[in-house]
Amino acid sequence: MRIDRLSLEPFDLAPQEQVTMQSGLFTELESKIEGLIEEVELLRLEVSELRQAKQSLEEDRSQNEQSLQRLLGKFERLQESENL
Repeated sequence: MRIDRLSLEPFDLAPQEQVTMQSGLFTELESKIEGLIEEVELLRLEVSELRQAKQSLEEDRSQNEQSLQRLLGKFERLQESENL
């Protein structure tokens, strides 16, 4: 028994159906691309915000380390003065 193969070639559709199908595909593709572009822009903003937050945290950490070093220096001087 022979099974005829169904042809899915574009020329099997009427020209107007081809245009409508292609137009719909392009519209869908355009919509998806616009969505991806928006998502990339939002991710770039988020990355920028995270970089700023990281910089701020690094500055805070540096200031805290300096303050801690000053306090440790005061404790060391206090301990040295007790040993006199």
